[in-house]
Amino acid sequence: MKTKIWILSLILGGILLGCQSAKDEKEDISTPPTNTPVNNPNQDKSIHVFYDEFENTNIVLVGRASLITDNDVPNDVDASLIWDFANAFDRELDGQLLDLTSVRDEFPIVMKDQEGNKWDWLGNAVEGPRTGAKLNELNTGMGFWMIFGAMYPRPEIHGTPTLNETIDVQAAEDWGIATDNVVRAAGLNGIPSINAPKFSSYEETSEGGEAPELSDLVVGLNINGEKKAYPHFILDYHEVVNDIVGGVPISLTYCPLTGTAKIYDLSQHASDFFGVSGLLYNSNLMPFDASTSSIWHQLEGRCVNGARMGETLPILSHIETSWESWKMAYPETEILNTDTGFDRPYGIYPYGDYKTNNEFLLSILAFEDDRLERKDRVFAIIINGRAKVYPANSFF
Repeated sequence: MKTKIWILSLILGGILLGCQSAKDEKEDISTPPTNTPVNNPNQDKSIHVFYDEFENTNIVLVGRASLITDNDVPNDVDASLIWDFANAFDRELDGQLLDLTSVRDEFPIVMKDQEGNKWDWLGNAVEGPRTGAKLNELNTGMGFWMIFGAMYPRPEIHGTPTLNETIDVQAAEDWGIATDNVVRAAGLNGIPSINAPKFSSYEETSEGGEAPELSDLVVGLNINGEKKAYPHFILDYHEVVNDIVGGVPISLTYCPLTGTAKIYDLSQHASDFFGVSGLLYNSNLMPFDASTSSIWHQLEGRCVNGARMGETLPILSHIETSWESWKMAYPETEILNTDTGFDRPYGIYPYGDYKTNNEFLLSILAFEDDRLERKDRVFAIIINGRAKVYPANSFF
């Protein structure tokens, strides 16, 4: 095992050194060809709303996706670019099942109900008798198919027959997870979190300041009216951002190897913050809390080792979308900038062609499910320790 970890560390170190040497040659590997209708809400205004039921929960899903149809699209185009956004909510509110349908041309308003209320893409009622109400949040998010197939073996896939076979994963002693697929890829804080984030306004980026490409993906938050966007190309190098948004202390976690983002509400632990432990579970980031050095399950916000074992943090709703869509919805937004205090080649993905090849940088021994391509970027709902996955074509 020590030999394996040493080799993996050399691989990761080599990749990062290679990126560092290229820092003055910033290339936008995520920009699609100009003839590809991707992540452009002006080209495709269709919003898809549909219902589902999972784990005894009535769910409404809303989203928008566009296919890359040009066969000549370069291999380095991130497959996530077929997405614009996706979100899901509990349809039941105050004991009533809402009858929700799509709204076009009023983005970020995306749905309306039988009472005349209009709802935005974050589940907020912004017009009608329920103005100010919010749909009940679910644990949802984007990520590579392989992580959901590994973490929640044989998950349901929307539009695909359910597999009868189930796999019972037993937790290891003193852990809340099986540790067979836990590896150490770096030391504690070997990947530095951002603990004093700095932001630019939309106006600053519009006046020639540093800004993402329109198609760059961001994690967007709107808490108590404060809007902030965190670009993937910065998160790739830090994985954790500790911040205060709308008066709420939060820890944003993002795993570049699995494409998953989760935001923890630290209101009950306002003096705490999270960092990168260097451990990976099925190649997924395992954050740790600074107060006790306990280790956490990123997708569930659940402590799986240490003094806070068994504790679960509230997970806050967010949107992963293009910078173009986010700034269109919230021109008053702030966006995390690259003044992080660290010298990194932001804009160059640190793991080469990892997003587009079929290989694992770190082995996922639990993953054996080929119903989708390993790195297809999917939307998923996690309830009661089970997952249901929605490929991009669910939102056409």
